[in-house]
Amino acid sequence: MITFYNKLDSISKEKRSLLCVGLDPDPRWLPDGIKDVFSFNQMIIDVTSEFVCAYKPNLAFYEVLGESGYRVLKDTIDYIRYKAPNVVIIGDAKRGDIGVSTEKYAEAIFEKYEFDAVTVNMYGGFESIEPFLKYSGKGVFIWTKSSNPGGNDIQNAQIKHNGKYITICEYIASLVNEKTDGQNLGLVIGATFPKDILQLRNICPKAPFLIPGVGQQKGDLVSSIRNGLSSIGMRVLISSSRYIIKPSVQYNFLSEVHQKSKKLYEDISKVVSETSEEFDIKT
Repeated sequence: MITFYNKLDSISKEKRSLLCVGLDPDPRWLPDGIKDVFSFNQMIIDVTSEFVCAYKPNLAFYEVLGESGYRVLKDTIDYIRYKAPNVVIIGDAKRGDIGVSTEKYAEAIFEKYEFDAVTVNMYGGFESIEPFLKYSGKGVFIWTKSSNPGGNDIQNAQIKHNGKYITICEYIASLVNEKTDGQNLGLVIGATFPKDILQLRNICPKAPFLIPGVGQQKGDLVSSIRNGLSSIGMRVLISSSRYIIKPSVQYNFLSEVHQKSKKLYEDISKVVSETSEEFDIKT
């Protein structure tokens, strides 16, 4: 059976990439001449697909569009499968509930939309994410340490565990480390907290880390990669959304998107080649 870890490792090696582009389209950003969100997504995918190993649509940007948004989301997923058939597609949903409700969330994510992975929160305990884990070969990234400063209000709160005090995000990482045999669990950790990335990697050496906050939120790219790489030299996804896809100019915006994604890809590859020798910059 091909596990999610297998799929992620394979596409990272094939593309020599750890770059994940977030597809979070705001209709207010559409350049002149682009009439709809799906056309915008197609263009973004066309000029970034050579650099990425993953795409991450944030469901909020599609749900806000109403009924048409669900069609746009499905069409976007289908287009990614056509344009870049082996990349990982992550549903950035941050779902978290209990019982039948979370079962339906899992069914929607993995059966209706056919995502390869999903982001979840486990405020309801481990049982709140178990329905997602029943889908073999699918990835489940637990929202652990968010990139916003306010996340510290809860995520850095301390609890007593096995006789010592640890933070809640450390506790989540320890739970994931205990349950990585299924090779489908990962963590979401913001690039704005590179020291926490290292601390959580020491607790959880095998699981993939999805790391947002590079670009618009000015996260530390170099330290995030170096601190996040697993013992096999990969299992990090550097996610960038607005920095890449939000146009700063109306004219020739696709050239801008292409250049930004290429630059970020090269910056990531440089750090990885200096750190793990797993892959080098594509020429």
